[in-house]
Amino acid sequence: MLKWCGDRSSRAAFAIFAEHGLHPREYGLLNVLAASPGKAQLDLAEIVGIDSSTMVAVIDDLEAKGFAERRVDGVDRRRRTVHITKKGEAKLKELGPVVREHAEAQFGALSEDERAELLRLLRKIAGFDD
Repeated sequence: MLKWCGDRSSRAAFAIFAEHGLHPREYGLLNVLAASPGKAQLDLAEIVGIDSSTMVAVIDDLEAKGFAERRVDGVDRRRRTVHITKKGEAKLKELGPVVREHAEAQFGALSEDERAELLRLLRKIAGFDD
């Protein structure tokens, strides 16, 4: 059931983000960049949980769309940090209601208590809570 629900939700998310010119992992990375600006590419790969070569491609795509930019690190000039742009921030703001609507469609059949319990159980299964 978890796989079925995950697949259904993923298909819907891919379609929604495609309408807005993004891949779901790009949206996820934009959120990380907004919350933690100036992280190095390798750090971002670890945070998001994707390999470093994929991270390079995702950042390339976000840069090409004007949503992110690489900058030389002020401490180590060999290192590049990644920052969300104003255009990227605007895209996140634009997508906020869309993402909330998607979440409501996915979890609308559950009460608030059921949603909280589902989240608690999923976090436990994922090993996020001890």
